[in-house]
Formats: sequence, C-alpha cells, structure tokens
Amino acid sequence: MKGFMASIALVTCILCVAAHPQGASRSRSNTIRSSGISVTKFDTGCGLATPNAQEWTANLPAIKIFTEKNYEEFKKDRTQSSFANYLRDKHAPNAAPSAMFCDIVGDCSIGSCLNLNQDSPKHEQQIAYLVFEQIAGVAHHLQAFEKATSVAGDWIIRQTHPLVKRFSSAEHVEQTLKSQATKEKVAIAIGTAFAILGAGAVSAATIGMLPAAALVPKLSYDLLAAGYFGVTGTVNALRQDVPDFSGNLEKLLTETLDKILNDWENNVNKDLRALMTGAPNHKNMTIIDVLTSGDFLGPDPDLQTFLQEQEERYLFAAAVNSAWQFDRPYILDVDAPEGGCEADDRGHSNYRVCLPEYPNKSFWLYAIGITQENDFMKDDQAQVHGPSGFHEFDSMQTATHNITREDIVRSSLFVHHNKLEDALMDLEVPNLQAALERDGLKPTNNDENSLKFLGSIPGVFSVPVCRNPSGESISSVLDDRGRNYPCMCGEFTWNEGWTIEKDETLKFLKLTGFAASEDWEAFCSHKNKCEGENSIDWHKQLDHERKKGDPGIPKKLKHPFKKCNRVNSHDHKGKPEKDK
Repeated sequence: MKGFMASIALVTCILCVAAHPQGASRSRSNTIRSSGISVTKFDTGCGLATPNAQEWTANLPAIKIFTEKNYEEFKKDRTQSSFANYLRDKHAPNAAPSAMFCDIVGDCSIGSCLNLNQDSPKHEQQIAYLVFEQIAGVAHHLQAFEKATSVAGDWIIRQTHPLVKRFSSAEHVEQTLKSQATKEKVAIAIGTAFAILGAGAVSAATIGMLPAAALVPKLSYDLLAAGYFGVTGTVNALRQDVPDFSGNLEKLLTETLDKILNDWENNVNKDLRALMTGAPNHKNMTIIDVLTSGDFLGPDPDLQTFLQEQEERYLFAAAVNSAWQFDRPYILDVDAPEGGCEADDRGHSNYRVCLPEYPNKSFWLYAIGITQENDFMKDDQAQVHGPSGFHEFDSMQTATHNITREDIVRSSLFVHHNKLEDALMDLEVPNLQAALERDGLKPTNNDENSLKFLGSIPGVFSVPVCRNPSGESISSVLDDRGRNYPCMCGEFTWNEGWTIEKDETLKFLKLTGFAASEDWEAFCSHKNKCEGENSIDWHKQLDHERKKGDPGIPKKLKHPFKKCNRVNSHDHKGKPEKDK
C-alpha cells in the first residue's frame, strides 16, 4: 500500500478524459492576462478603483499597514472569532452578516463597494475594498481547489475497476498483496501524487512544461500546497495499519483514495477556517501572509478546470504506478551505439524509449512478473515482458491523459537521479520541492548533464532504474532465446570495471522486489553465468529489512555479482506481438 499512498501524495487529479490540456491552458492564459489590466477602472457607484493586480501592487505598502493595524485590533477584540467578520463589522457595516461566512460552502464577499463604511476617508475605503476582494479571492481559490479535487477524486475512484484490469497482473495480485511492503507501496503511491503537487509540480518550478502555470499567482499555489501537506499525516497513518482487503487491489485503491480525499477536503476547510481566525494553515501561513503578499487573487472562472485537469493526470499516473508494483517493472539506462538511440536495435523497439535530451543513450522499459516464480516442477525462470498495459502510453491520447512512455521514463529518471525513493516513501515534501527547483528549467545548452526535462508528471512514476552502460541486460520478450536479466547495475560493464563502491544492484533489488526472487538469482547465476563476490554477504541485510508478510529472501541470493560471462544473443527480439 506504500506505493499507492506515495503516488496519491505526489498528484491531485484531472477529470474529463475528453478534455484537452492545451486547450484548457490557452483558456487560462487569456483569462489571467485579462485580469491584470493596465488601465485603472473605477466603480461608478462609489468612485473607487476596481480591485485588480495593478491596484494591489500600487497600494501594497498601505495594504500592509492597514492589515497589520486591523489584525492587532482584532486580536484584542473578543466579539468576533473571524478576522473577515471583524473587518466586515468595522469597514463594511452595511454588508449582511451572511455575506462573510468565508468557508468552503458559504459566501465571502461584501457584495458591493456601497457596503463599505461611508464615514471613512476615500483612501481607507479603497484599501479596505482591496483587502475584502483579496479575502474573497482566497476563499474562491480554496473553493476551486476543493471542488477540483473532489471531482477528480470521484472520477479516479470510478476508474479503479478498468484501471486495475488494464494495468495490473490481476491473477497474481491476491498472492502479492499478502506482502506488507507491497501494500504500503500501493498506498504510498497515491500519497506521492499529493506530495509532488504540494512540492510545486504544477507551479513555476515546472513552468517549462506547463506554460499556463506561469500565470497562476504563487500565492495561489502556496494555498494549494498547504492542503496537500495536510494529506501526508493521513498517508503516514494509513501505512502504519494497512487494512487487509483479501488481495483485492481494486478495493485497496478505492478505500485508500476515499480516505485520503476525504481528509484532503477537510484539510482545505480547516485551512480556510484557520486563515480567517488568525491561525496558521498546514503550510504555516497566516492571514497576514496572505494579505501582505505581492500576489492578488482575482476571480478566475477557469481555475477549477485547470486544477482538476492537473490532478486527474497525476492521480491517474499514481494509480497506474501503484498497479505496476505487481509487475516488477524496471528501466535500463544504456549507452547507445554509434548512430544514437534510434539505431539501437539490440531489443525490440516497442520497449525502447529515446529522449532527445539524452542523444547518446537508449532506455528500455521492461518487467519480470511473478508468473513463473516458484514453479518448482520445471527448471525455468520468468520471461521478460513489458508492464501491463504499457502499450497504451505509446502515443499521446486522452484515455491516458496524454502521458507517454517518454513521460514515464523522465519521471523515473527524475526520481533516480535525485535519489528521491526514500523522500517519496516518506512524503518528504521539502526534498521533493528542492529537486523540482533544481530540475525545473529547460536546458540552455547541449551538455547532457545540464538537461533537465521533467515530462508532464515528474516524480509520479518511479520505475526503478538500472544503469547498464553496455546494454548486456537488453532482452528478448516472452521468449527464452535472447533473454537477459538485469543482473548488474552500476557504471561498469558485465566483465570489466566492477567495484562494490560503484555497485547499485542492491538498491535496485529492493526497489523492484527482485530481492525476494529466486528466478532473478537463478537466471543470473545459471543463464547469464554471473559470478558472485563471496566476501560480501547481502542476505542478512535484506532479511533484516523484510516486513511482516513479505516473502523470504532466497538462500542463494547472498553475494553481489562482480562479473557475468554470458550475454544471450540480442539477435532474438522475442514475441512482442503476444505482449498485451
């Protein structure tokens, strides 16, 4: 369950399979630009400038003085528990009491500038007008967040049945779900979706992939992130006591989503209430921070749709990443031959992913499921194939939210290169945020090390990566001929350059689940003819890290391989047409 929770923290959804992200982005772009008018407009009813971003910026020093003075007076006042209501009583006495509920369901506007205190100087009325509109904007944005997440969450819950059918090895889920570690991974995967969003995945940090996001005020994303932060407590509580759903992955995903989304909605409500009463929200922001920010939160009719689309994309990706836990997927990071990635024909092209930012590399997306694990009646190991349903990501399509294999590989590389596996499992938002900020800009030159493409769902897919420079592990699919396993991971070849300091195989075994695979050890030892470094024993460490219900570590899986002597022919590509 750990995988699904970590993926729900890293994402917050996008409904409407038919929705077109680019179209939504264009719509947002026009709307937000139009709200930042360059010419002052006046409300003819009261002779005050209409609140907008320009007026907010021009009057910000006076707004800060007004806000801080009134807030200090509010704290001494015992007649109102809400700062918004205090301001209404003092500066908009003609507004109805019901006008300033300022919660998720009620109104939060004085209605008209005519309700302002007409006995106050015009300048003070102007500042009050701006502050009231900012408070209304806070409520509007949080209401949009709540509605977007609610709709997106309901949608993904309804999609769990077809999703599990499309993207998991359903016939083997019941057996695998007995593992506590796997159940935690499923749950954490969903949590990850929210964590990544809270870390700024759709904010200015990733402006290169979501141009419209640049036009959304940072303050808006800070308010959004606070709600995501609040979810991490729910996820961590769930992982401590993962319910037993008798191997029913669909029910596990549904119940996990339902619990997290319910708590998310409560968190948004609590955040808005906290801000209005003067308390800090989940990101430790107060109403003073909001009302003295340089960002003006004007009305935006497209905000909910925009957020809903992002959240649906992330939650969908998180759910697929969770379902894939049962397939044991992995990515090979290989040096391409002369001619580049497209010329690398050592495996079938269905499983090869080429990224323009890595012109001298090829990436291979494979899986080794548990289908033939523990088949004691025959001396054979599981065949290599693709993760369940991976063909649906061959090209951009609305059914998969325009997520492609390139996005999956980029997301996984982002996690791998930044060593975020533990941060995702523990929902460490600050570490995720730092990584996004480091990698959030497009490259300005052709230096491979500086290229920082993130794709559309950075961090949500976390398929384990095995660095295999010479590509020995490139394999045929669904065929014994040409089959190779990822036996050695690190910056070395199978027959040269190995040192334990360079070896990344142990981490790879833990992340994929191959640490509990007799097939992995047996195939590498007997079919790829790998030799172990007998002076190093991994078995005790792996056994110590097992959780309740996890399968045992094979007795023969003890030593790292220092050399593999047989690479089965890359001329045999296998039977990709049978890999559905």
